[in-house]
Formats: sequence, C-alpha cells, structure tokens
Amino acid sequence: DNEAFVRAQVHEPLKAYLRSAASLIKPFASAFSAFRKARGTAAATADVEFQTLGEEDLEALVEYAFARYYEASGLFGTPTSCLSMVDQVKEIGVDEIACLLDFGVPTDTVLTHLPYLNQLRERANMSVEATPASEQGSIAALIKRHAVTHLQCTPSLAATLTIDQETREALRGLRQFLVGGETLPTPLAAELRSLVGGDLINMYGPTETTIWSAAFQVTRPEGRVPIGRPIANTEFYVLDKHLRPTPIGVPGELYIGGEGVARGYLHRPELTAERFRPHPFRAGTGERVYRTGDLVRYRDDGAVEFLGRIDEQVKIRGHRIELGEIESTLTQHPGVREVVVVSREGGSGGAQLVAYYVPDERATPSPDDLKRHVMRELPEFMVPSAFVALPTLPRTPNGKVDRRALPATEEITAGATEAFVAPRTSTEEALAVIWIAVLGVDRVGVHDNFFELGGHSLATIQIAARVRRTFQVELPLQAVFEAPTVAQLAATIEGALTVVRIPAAADQPQASNAKLGHDPDGQSAWFVPDPERPGKYRRVASA
Repeated sequence: DNEAFVRAQVHEPLKAYLRSAASLIKPFASAFSAFRKARGTAAATADVEFQTLGEEDLEALVEYAFARYYEASGLFGTPTSCLSMVDQVKEIGVDEIACLLDFGVPTDTVLTHLPYLNQLRERANMSVEATPASEQGSIAALIKRHAVTHLQCTPSLAATLTIDQETREALRGLRQFLVGGETLPTPLAAELRSLVGGDLINMYGPTETTIWSAAFQVTRPEGRVPIGRPIANTEFYVLDKHLRPTPIGVPGELYIGGEGVARGYLHRPELTAERFRPHPFRAGTGERVYRTGDLVRYRDDGAVEFLGRIDEQVKIRGHRIELGEIESTLTQHPGVREVVVVSREGGSGGAQLVAYYVPDERATPSPDDLKRHVMRELPEFMVPSAFVALPTLPRTPNGKVDRRALPATEEITAGATEAFVAPRTSTEEALAVIWIAVLGVDRVGVHDNFFELGGHSLATIQIAARVRRTFQVELPLQAVFEAPTVAQLAATIEGALTVVRIPAAADQPQASNAKLGHDPDGQSAWFVPDPERPGKYRRVASA
C-alpha cells in the first residue's frame, strides 16, 4: 500500500521497456523541441526519428513517458490509486479485469504484494496426487477442481466437449465461455447456449491485430453467427476492391485499424507491405490498417458477419492453412499432373480438406499413395481427408481453375489402405460402430487405420469419450495413436476391461445408418448394413 515503494520498484523496469518500443513514447515526444527539430529532417518512421535524438534528450523523453504512464495508465500503484482507472474502463463497457502486466518486476515482489493472487496461484498448482489418474486429464475434472469460471477454445474443441455427459454438466458452471479461431456453426452455438450457464461469446481476430478484435454475445443462435462488433480501441472497415466502404448487407474485405495493429512480419518487408496498408481515411498520419483477407458484411444491427476467405487461406481445427502449400506438395508427386485443394464440411463435423487431382497417364497414383506422400511432408492437420481423381479440372473462361464447379462431395470419406476384414468380436463390432459415427464413413474394417480414414487429434477425443461411455473403461488419448486400428484398440480395451457394460439405447453411439431391431432370440439390438451382403444387416450390440 506504499505508493513511493511501488514507484521505485517499477521505475527502471518500465523505463527499459519503453526504450525498446518507440511507439509507446512517441505520443509524448511533441513536448520536446529536440524531437520536433529532428522530425522536420527525418520524418520517415518513428525509429528513424528517435535515432536522431541525443542520449540526453532520449533519456529525458523516456523519463517523461514513464511519469505519464505511471500516473495515467492505471498499470501500477496501490489498490486505492488504481480504482479510478477501474471506473474509467467500466464506463466503456469493460466489466471484468483479470490480467497483470509485469514489466520485469521480480515475481516474488509482485506476489508478496498481491496475496490473493498468490493464494490462487498456489491452489491452482497444488499436487493432484489425490486425484484419480483417470480424472487428472479430464476437462470436466479440471473445471470442477479449480472452480473454473472462464474457458476459451476453438469451436472444434468445443464440439468434442459436448459429447461427454460429465463435461456437459461442468460447462453449466461457467460464467464465460469464449470460442474463436474458426467459424462457429449455428447448431453448435445453439447446443453450447443450452449448456453454458453464463455468457457464450463468439470471438474474432487475427494475430496481426493482437489476437482478438471483435466479440459477439450469443443469445438466440439463428442463421449465421456474427463475429460481432470491434472491441475498444479497434476499428473495422468493410471495403470493396477500390477501398470504398460497402453498404449494409454488401460483402467486402475487412480491414482492421486501431491500437492493436502490429508493426508487421519480422524480416518479411514484402509481406508486411502487402498486408499492412496506410490508413485509407487518414492519409499522412502514419496510421495503418491490416488487410485481413476475410470476406464480411454488416448486418442491419451493426454486427459483422464472416462469409469466408477472399484468398485461399482456410482454418482447419484452429490451424491457419494455405491451401497452396498442400497443392505444391502434391504436385511434387510424379503421378500428379494438376491438383486443387478445397475445404468442405466433413462427416465427422467441422471443415475437412479435399484434394481434386488429375493423374499422370503414365503413372496413376491411388488416393492412399497421395495421402502417404503428404503425410511425409506436412503435419497431420494439413493432410486431405479425401482425394478425388478427375480427368480434367474445371476452368473459368479466362483459364483459371473454377473451384465452384468442382464436384460436390455429399459425404467426405477416405479409402482404407488394407483389405476389408469385418469385425470378429463384440468389442470390435462396438468399436466399428463408434468409428463409423465419428468418421462419417460407410464401413470400417478391423485393420483400417483411424488416421488414414480421416481421423484427427480432435476426433480421438470423441473416440475416447464414446469408449468410456460404451465400455466403462478409461481410455487415454495416447492409446488411439498407439493402437490406430479397430483390432489393436479392441485388444487394448479388452486388456484393461474389468466391467463390461452394454449401453442402453439412449447411450449407444450410432452411425447414421444404424437401426434398432430384434435379434433371433427376441432381444433388442443395434444393426448396421452388412458390406458383405448387400441389402442385409448385421447385429453389432445389444440395445
């Protein structure tokens, strides 16, 4: 509570930070005649301007900036002295403050003067030895153990959280559930809205504008979920190709301005010049906007809707992907003459990649050949889930590939790399049903590889949750990676199984083509089409 002590503690660390960031002290430089003189002879950039100052002038400027930030920013001080800043941020709509800015002050010093924060830190890092091993990695268990009030994740991960009943119950205790990094599907938004006890916020923002730039509070999800309005100190401009604002309802490219716009890309001046543009409505000020490449439009209520990408960049499970990079990798295969990769809605939920290719007549590769080729060169999330061979790629009148004319895929599936072998045991049969439901494929053989069928890291969470519900056995996520076939995973489950429970009909994971009926003994059971006997069904589990 000693103001003089606080000021002395942060004096040198904050000054050192200010010296490293010219943009932070530039607003105060006009008070110094030496800077005004230097600016008249070297006005190119802030960095050039400050390089012309002498050491004494620069030190005086930094000292002045320190005083202004300390007194007016609310970053430092005692609880009493910071209350005025709290009141100011409340006036612009901020209803929670949950961050600590630390400019090099020793951690022990900070925590000594923030006992409640220190207590929270200690409790959050308490030993979990008393927690059962099966619960230590469970999101539901973590939410309950730490009384979590705020959770942030991508829509893809949020979808997996809704599968497990225990996690669904845990979500009801949240005060804020923030989802972002991908498009929020309306059905998922509606389900999350029914589960989360507090606010559901759809977040939007590229890294280039300091992570989040807009937010939308989801109340009644209907139609496309908007990305909302810009947050404080952020500006949105929806512009046409001539940099003119578009009317309400008319699509345009989103440009973002304000305090969050970054300096640019490190050591990439050409890309920086391409994406960080001079402010279209404040010429000569030195202000810039970031060109997002996102196609958006304004709604009547002022909220902004995300419509897609203007370029060929997409997001798959939270990862920003350049489709051209995948295409370039595929064209390196000797059996591929032309290729185009697009993003489609997949059977397992969320966007998936589909590669359309024209094979070389002399050496026609199979889809499995191409998948293995990509897997050797790129990370798992960049591997297409399906490969479609075409005699030619559709073209526009000016000769460009017409992506809209590519044949639609009603259900994205991937070919198996092994000869089909039907499930042989009840465990394999139940697992096959789970895989069919999660992957959205027609059939699964006991030797088919989960990841080669289109599975990915988020889908493994769904598999683990459904295995837990069906077999009443804890399945670590790593087990799916170590045993990626039905036969291998069934052996893992049977080795750990101590109590076998046939699920009730309401709990039974179902494929889209599964039917409820009766076996020859008159018992209720689940049936799926038998791939070996067209028109016939086979029993997979009791109901």
